[in-house]
Amino acid sequence: MNRRRITKQIALLFAGSILCFSSISAYAAEEADASKITPEVQKGMDLFQGNKSLKNGGPACIVCHNVNNENVYPGGLFAKDLTNVTETFPGIGGWLMGPDRPAMIATYKDHPIELNEGQSIEAFLNYANANKNKTASMGGGFYLLIGGIVGLLTILLFIVVIWRVRKTKMVKRDIFDRQKRAWDAKY
Repeated sequence: MNRRRITKQIALLFAGSILCFSSISAYAAEEADASKITPEVQKGMDLFQGNKSLKNGGPACIVCHNVNNENVYPGGLFAKDLTNVTETFPGIGGWLMGPDRPAMIATYKDHPIELNEGQSIEAFLNYANANKNKTASMGGGFYLLIGGIVGLLTILLFIVVIWRVRKTKMVKRDIFDRQKRAWDAKY
């Protein structure tokens, strides 16, 4: 890696750690009532789901990621589930401004996430992590399974209906039987 990229990553990690400490102190104040959705959490939830567009026009997080929360629709299954991400990666709000994963770099290269958007998304992810045991899992796998079973049964029912109205004998059987009788009558 070149020096400029390393310097940029160090600066972003430093900014992320500052964001982490500010969000931890703000989050610690809210920890007494973790189930409460604050305006900052609501803004992050709207940005995550795509109800509110990112300022630079980037795609919503839910396109690729999922969060198990009763207030959020099941998301994409292409990337990591972000329910517990703030436990292992505090300061993710700062990281979002300059991600180092190839897919994220390609996605947000021309549409970077701004600082206040990263903070809001991090506040929502902190909320989702704090409330993960209180909410039912909303993974898309269950819906995919049910949809597959219903689709299979529909196709099988369609095949049964078509099979019942099938012809049970050859179309030209009557012609062949008539010709056979005529030949037998001659000889």
